[in-house]
Amino acid sequence: MATFDFDSIRRITDAVRDFERTPTQSIQDTGSSQQSFSRRYFFARITGSTSLGNNKYSYTFVEIYKNTAGYGGWADKSGGVTGTLYNFIEDQNAATGTLGNGVAISALGTCTMKPIVIGTRVRVEWTYLANGNVEYWTMYENGVSG
Repeated sequence: MATFDFDSIRRITDAVRDFERTPTQSIQDTGSSQQSFSRRYFFARITGSTSLGNNKYSYTFVEIYKNTAGYGGWADKSGGVTGTLYNFIEDQNAATGTLGNGVAISALGTCTMKPIVIGTRVRVEWTYLANGNVEYWTMYENGVSG
């Protein structure tokens, strides 16, 4: 019989919990058949931003979906996910040092780091906090202007 240490049991339990909580979405492949699979991301449009200080922002978003081929063709998903989103690249930002986008704060001069522009489409992933709540994250390199 196999034995497991506490960390192994925790990792297995976390993986099962994530699998059980991951929504299964049906997608249309390039043919005519439907494929169903689980994924840990969706697409969203930024609808607002709030400065949290130290070059960090929180963002509001609405889930979107692709309804036509090629560039453009994105639409808000009726009944889709909405909420607060954080930017992983901003996570290391501080009042001094180097920003997550690689720009040294000392080199900014009169310029400032800007939030993700309202209307921008982003890929959103989620993670579970220790208390079981969901938190949404994206990765987007902020612009700098003055």
